[in-house]
Amino acid sequence: MLKTTSTDQTLPHRLLWDIVEDQARLASEREREWSKPALIAMVFSFHTVEAYLNFVGARLAPEI
Repeated sequence: MLKTTSTDQTLPHRLLWDIVEDQARLASEREREWSKPALIAMVFSFHTVEAYLNFVGARLAPEI
């Protein structure tokens, strides 16, 4: 698995992905098929993708 690391800046997409991983784990530990942690993981995964695209876009096309 590819890991993003940095020593001088905070990467929002990494912080969001940590939330996704925690909530997905909680959802898998629940007995019910559908739970709030699963919904939280799905919503935050969307936010993670958006944050990563913003991160990459700022480096690939900073003038936009």
